[in-house]
Amino acid sequence: MQIETTSARPARLDVALALALLALKESFVFTGTLMSGGATPLAVASAALLTLPLAWRRTAPLTVAGVIAVVIVTDDVAAGWQAAVISFDCSIIAAYSAAANARQPRAIGALAALLAANLVDALGAPGNRAGDLALGLVVFSLVPWIVGQALRRERRRSTELRELASELAAEREQRARDAVSAERGRIARELHDIVGHSISLISVQADAAARLLRHDPVRAREPLETIQESSRGALAEMRQLVGLLRDKNEQPLLRPQPGLADLTRLLDEAKGTGLPVTLEISGERRPLPPTPDLAAYRIVQEGLTNVRKHAGPARAWVRIRYDEDCLHVEVQDDGRLTETIRGGGHGLIGIRERVNLLGGELDAGPTSRGGFLLHARIPLRPPPQ
Repeated sequence: MQIETTSARPARLDVALALALLALKESFVFTGTLMSGGATPLAVASAALLTLPLAWRRTAPLTVAGVIAVVIVTDDVAAGWQAAVISFDCSIIAAYSAAANARQPRAIGALAALLAANLVDALGAPGNRAGDLALGLVVFSLVPWIVGQALRRERRRSTELRELASELAAEREQRARDAVSAERGRIARELHDIVGHSISLISVQADAAARLLRHDPVRAREPLETIQESSRGALAEMRQLVGLLRDKNEQPLLRPQPGLADLTRLLDEAKGTGLPVTLEISGERRPLPPTPDLAAYRIVQEGLTNVRKHAGPARAWVRIRYDEDCLHVEVQDDGRLTETIRGGGHGLIGIRERVNLLGGELDAGPTSRGGFLLHARIPLRPPPQ
């Protein structure tokens, strides 16, 4: 993570700090406080060069440390330790700033420069040589640098935690959107399968009843009863689906989901609309898990609905084959293929999604002999995670 800023513009707080230290040191220079050299041009310039660069202590910390180190050495060598401008405060600020804001190689370079400058300054001081060395090397250079490094690590850790929290929040939002999208897809499939099949059946029976009412009102009763039964069934399924979307505290009255055991009723409905349907079952029949059982029923339902809507006068065959680990479901007709079914509607999309979610395969398209074939292979074991 990059800590050192690339902006060359100093912060207002750093400018204020530099100007305050400049005023303080120049007052020392002109009053002779804590130094014996007086207001020489070198002292005035040294005070300015020690303080003014601190305005850029965050934006160019290595340069600031280098300038201050050079000024400390130059002032000590040229004016002598007693006449040199006090520099320990600027050294502390420069060491801390470099450690807290510069990249690691630059921070180490700044520390090396300040250690060398404070070593020269300590060696030129009279009195306790060991104490001066400890002050110059440890207190004025190393300690503030270590404090700056600790702050840098803490800032980096805080930044990483904020980024991680942001990533986790984004992941939660994405999962929520995915869950909503999956649920909307499931609801759309159920609505299409329920409403599409029933409306198609009702439409066919209503046309038949309208024709019979003109010539044979007694026979018109049969398609009208079929319409009545289909609409009641669709309404019951719709109520069940809506009940699942209600508040969890409400307990909707649920009906069992349809499955292959209900194929006879489904085929009777199709035959009642004038569509000849043949059912062929092969393999060892056995109870199926609820989800594949419902999917197989919906595939047959959608296939027969498409035959009635798009094939014109036709016959249909429904084939169910039980294999050891999968179920094959086919709906085939010999009718005239229309462009509507060629393009694929919401029904085929929904069926394909059902099969894919179960780890199966769906093939849908015209056959070489004419008509349309819908073939699904549904695994009877959960797909690998």
